[in-house]
Amino acid sequence: MREIVGAKINGRTITNSLPKIVEAAKNGRLGEVYDRKQMQFMSCCDLGRDWDLMANGPTLFLIGDDGRPQWPNAGGKAAP
Repeated sequence: MREIVGAKINGRTITNSLPKIVEAAKNGRLGEVYDRKQMQFMSCCDLGRDWDLMANGPTLFLIGDDGRPQWPNAGGKAAP
């Protein structure tokens, strides 16, 4: 299970704003999603304070082993 804490939207912007990520997904502008381990790695590369904040930020959603998104604390229920 991956804890998603951020995503690349619009081809270049990396954000941890769930509303912006959802909007980008609806408009076909969602690039990669980043899990906590990826953010921690980037934070360790000393890319700046924003990476530290995202690495330590809240889990936006989960991606299960089956590839389906799930809401955190939803008891394993898939996101709509």
